[in-house]
Amino acid sequence: MLNNQPMGFYHPATLVKDAQRHGLHFKPIDLTRSAWKCTLEKEDGDWLVRLGFNYLKGLRREIAAAMIEERTRLPFASIRDLVRRVPRFARKS
Repeated sequence: MLNNQPMGFYHPATLVKDAQRHGLHFKPIDLTRSAWKCTLEKEDGDWLVRLGFNYLKGLRREIAAAMIEERTRLPFASIRDLVRRVPRFARKS
Protein backbone atom coordinates (compact mmCIF):
# COMPACT_ATOMS: atom_id res chain seq x y z
CA MET A 1 0.00 0.00 0.00
CA LEU A 2 2.89 2.36 0.75
CA ASN A 3 4.19 1.94 -2.79
CA ASN A 4 0.83 2.91 -4.28
CA GLN A 5 0.36 6.28 -2.61
CA PRO A 6 -1.51 8.55 -2.89
CA MET A 7 -4.57 6.34 -2.70
CA GLY A 8 -6.90 8.86 -1.12
CA PHE A 9 -7.81 6.77 1.91
CA TYR A 10 -5.12 6.83 4.56
CA HIS A 11 -1.98 8.87 5.00
CA PRO A 12 1.20 6.73 4.80
CA ALA A 13 2.04 7.46 8.45
CA THR A 14 -1.35 6.02 9.45
CA LEU A 15 -0.61 2.84 7.50
CA VAL A 16 2.83 2.51 9.11
CA LYS A 17 1.50 3.02 12.65
CA ASP A 18 -1.28 0.48 12.10
CA ALA A 19 1.19 -2.06 10.70
CA GLN A 20 3.48 -1.49 13.70
CA ARG A 21 0.58 -2.11 16.08
CA HIS A 22 0.15 -5.45 14.30
CA GLY A 23 3.80 -6.39 14.75
CA LEU A 24 5.38 -5.33 11.46
CA HIS A 25 8.74 -3.62 11.78
CA PHE A 26 10.07 -0.80 9.63
CA LYS A 27 13.58 0.35 8.84
CA PRO A 28 14.37 3.94 7.87
CA ILE A 29 15.54 5.14 4.49
CA ASP A 30 19.16 4.10 4.08
CA LEU A 31 21.50 5.33 1.36
CA THR A 32 23.21 1.94 1.32
CA ARG A 33 20.04 -0.21 1.11
CA SER A 34 16.90 1.65 0.06
CA ALA A 35 15.37 1.42 -3.39
CA TRP A 36 13.02 4.02 -4.90
CA LYS A 37 10.00 2.19 -3.48
CA CYS A 38 9.64 0.42 -0.14
CA THR A 39 11.03 -3.10 -0.08
CA LEU A 40 10.87 -6.17 2.13
CA GLU A 41 13.98 -7.36 3.95
CA LYS A 42 14.55 -10.36 6.15
CA GLU A 43 16.38 -9.80 9.42
CA ASP A 44 16.88 -12.50 12.05
CA GLY A 45 14.19 -14.59 10.39
CA ASP A 46 11.60 -11.79 10.49
CA TRP A 47 10.32 -9.71 7.59
CA LEU A 48 10.47 -5.93 7.80
CA VAL A 49 9.78 -3.01 5.49
CA ARG A 50 12.65 -0.77 4.34
CA LEU A 51 11.29 2.67 3.48
CA GLY A 52 12.07 3.86 -0.02
CA PHE A 53 13.67 7.01 -1.36
CA ASN A 54 10.24 8.05 -2.69
CA TYR A 55 9.42 9.15 0.88
CA LEU A 56 12.23 11.72 0.92
CA LYS A 57 10.62 15.04 0.18
CA GLY A 58 12.29 16.82 -2.71
CA LEU A 59 14.42 13.89 -3.91
CA ARG A 60 13.83 13.32 -7.61
CA ARG A 61 13.61 9.79 -8.93
CA GLU A 62 16.46 10.27 -11.41
CA ILE A 63 18.83 11.39 -8.64
CA ALA A 64 17.86 8.39 -6.51
CA ALA A 65 18.49 6.15 -9.53
CA ALA A 66 21.94 7.68 -9.97
CA MET A 67 22.72 7.10 -6.27
CA ILE A 68 21.58 3.47 -6.50
CA GLU A 69 23.64 2.92 -9.65
CA GLU A 70 26.77 4.41 -8.07
CA ARG A 71 26.46 2.45 -4.83
CA THR A 72 26.08 -0.75 -6.88
CA ARG A 73 29.45 -0.07 -8.48
CA LEU A 74 31.17 0.82 -5.22
CA PRO A 75 29.83 1.70 -1.74
CA PHE A 76 30.04 5.38 -0.80
CA ALA A 77 32.95 6.14 1.50
CA SER A 78 31.48 9.41 2.80
CA ILE A 79 29.02 12.19 2.06
CA ARG A 80 31.78 13.92 0.07
CA ASP A 81 32.16 10.75 -1.99
CA LEU A 82 28.39 10.74 -2.63
CA VAL A 83 28.42 14.37 -3.80
CA ARG A 84 31.50 13.79 -5.97
CA ARG A 85 30.01 10.73 -7.68
CA VAL A 86 26.42 12.02 -7.89
CA PRO A 87 26.87 15.79 -8.37
CA ARG A 88 23.16 16.32 -9.13
CA PHE A 89 22.47 15.31 -5.50
CA ALA A 90 24.10 18.51 -4.22
CA ARG A 91 22.64 20.89 -6.81
CA LYS A 92 19.92 23.25 -5.70
CA SER A 93 16.90 23.17 -7.98
